[in-house]
Amino acid sequence: MITRSKDGICKSKPQAYAATKHHFPVDLDYVPNTYLQASKHAHWRATMEDEYNALISTGTWSLVPSHPSQNIVGCKWVFRVKKKADGTIDRYKACLVAKGFHQQEDLKEDVYMPQPPEFVDPNYPSHVYKLRKSQYGLKQGPRA
Repeated sequence: MITRSKDGICKSKPQAYAATKHHFPVDLDYVPNTYLQASKHAHWRATMEDEYNALISTGTWSLVPSHPSQNIVGCKWVFRVKKKADGTIDRYKACLVAKGFHQQEDLKEDVYMPQPPEFVDPNYPSHVYKLRKSQYGLKQGPRA
């Protein structure tokens, strides 16, 4: 049996996969789907760090001890590449969003979110965030 490698035929790698240490795309338009994919790129790591620090500085949540009776909704990172009108990259955008679809409809209590695994406070690893504000469209409890 003659294989491609025995016959000297080999596929060339696309430009986006140039020889790199980690073998991930170096394309600057690349938009990751998960934190793990984004964490392999310095510009996405910096963007997530900036977003996380902005959420802390605006008082979006407070860190509180976890309790089994708390209504805890999950969270995830969402990534976008913002471009200028001429098509060049303006900036990278990472949003930490609460998974509001896990929330109960007739909620009368506070909403809690786990710490993102990549940004766990080393002093309080089992604490959760108590949301103070609506976060990216998360429905809050009915108003009094």
